[in-house]
Amino acid sequence: MDGVGPFEHKTFVNKILHGKPGVRKIYAPRAARLALIYALMPEMLARQRLVQSMRSKASSDVRITCHGLFTAKKHEEAYETTLLQMQSKRKAVEHIKLACIDGNKWLVHPGIILTPAYTFATEVEGDVDDAPQGKRAKQTKPVIVEKMECIPQCEQRDRLFAVASFQAEVVRAVMLKRTADIEAAHARFDKVIAGKPPKQVFVLWRSTTNEGLVVEHADEVAFSTLYSKRL
Repeated sequence: MDGVGPFEHKTFVNKILHGKPGVRKIYAPRAARLALIYALMPEMLARQRLVQSMRSKASSDVRITCHGLFTAKKHEEAYETTLLQMQSKRKAVEHIKLACIDGNKWLVHPGIILTPAYTFATEVEGDVDDAPQGKRAKQTKPVIVEKMECIPQCEQRDRLFAVASFQAEVVRAVMLKRTADIEAAHARFDKVIAGKPPKQVFVLWRSTTNEGLVVEHADEVAFSTLYSKRL
């Protein structure tokens, strides 16, 4: 076709890595710009510590390594629940079993407000109905059981299971006195490498001290706070 042919184009990545936040500009087809931004952003985030929790570790004794931008994988499989007795022991409330840490120790969630902030670790034993006959015989009053509504497949549910899987591996690593397994920690996340930027992303990163203490982190932030230019 007349007028169509190859052309030469240069993109200077140093302007992305070292430029001031919010003033970066890449002149290239949109798909290429996005792929380049996703590829370069981990180094940029680590270098400039654009995530709030990274800035809290501003000491030169702490080295930051960013694994990239991620979104939570869809959680479409069935989930299990357990009944946890409240302090009064006259009431049992159903909780979602999000991720197993080790043995009977699980990360669970009450399922009311779907935010990872309400996730906590606990020992999951037999439910109220599974208690030994001797224990049930001592109960003079029936235990009030508070059941939770079924949680449909949604982004909030995806984030709950993704973050819980990450947290379970981090806690497990501390318990076993080893470095966290990145593959296990990131198992419920998809790395953003192409396509339209999501509104919210997870920045998965690592901090390493001069003494060799390695800690894995996961922060959910708005993509616009990391790259504010129009794409």
